[in-house]
Amino acid sequence: FVDPVTGAATGSLDTGDRLEGTGSLFSWVEPETLLPLAGDRTLLLLAVSDDEEANRVAVLGPDRRIDRLLEELPRTSIADMVSDGRGRAYLSTEFDDKVLVLDETTLEVVREIRWPDAETNKVLVAAEEGRMFSVGLWTDPELRVLDLLTGEETGSVRVGTRIWDMAYDAMTRRLFVPRLVSGAVLVIDADTMEVVDRWAVGFGARPVEIDPFHRLLYVGNMYSGRVHVFDLDTGEPAAVLH
Repeated sequence: FVDPVTGAATGSLDTGDRLEGTGSLFSWVEPETLLPLAGDRTLLLLAVSDDEEANRVAVLGPDRRIDRLLEELPRTSIADMVSDGRGRAYLSTEFDDKVLVLDETTLEVVREIRWPDAETNKVLVAAEEGRMFSVGLWTDPELRVLDLLTGEETGSVRVGTRIWDMAYDAMTRRLFVPRLVSGAVLVIDADTMEVVDRWAVGFGARPVEIDPFHRLLYVGNMYSGRVHVFDLDTGEPAAVLH
């Protein structure tokens, strides 16, 4: 745990121990609905075992203890978990063509979305727009968009494979997709599903995060150890952090 202002470490959590040897911490979300009225943040964690025998979702309270635990997950390749900001967590399975929707409070599976053509390695949910986006890692070269109301795919654009992450800016309605090998960040119009720009980061571009308040995009390079910062509105480089 790191203070975002000072950069100082404020604590740590042994997820393997807390989750009883489940495996590595693969993904986590911090939904607004799980924030207490006062005090520290509450986290929703996804733990995936290396042998795919004990995939679990856990809610950790401010005291860093497990408040609730969901153990009845498919013994399959769990890929990602994201929050829609409205009390729902979306859990994607990489090769099973489906996304499980969880109630963040009860951890109950409230919906199962079938997505036959998508390799849902990474998903993003734009709940206010009623859309979900998906990119694949190994076999599916398309970034796809699905209508959450009908469950039907409504569009796609080719971005290539080995895509590990993506980000969405609701203000400009644009998607940002780092390409690991080419080192470019693809800027995609989410309404037309067309590539409108490319921002250079270099071989190894992988994690991406948006700061919507300061209008900045952060793109990490897993090989150089640098984080490239871009102005979201102009596309101009703002900084390179080492």
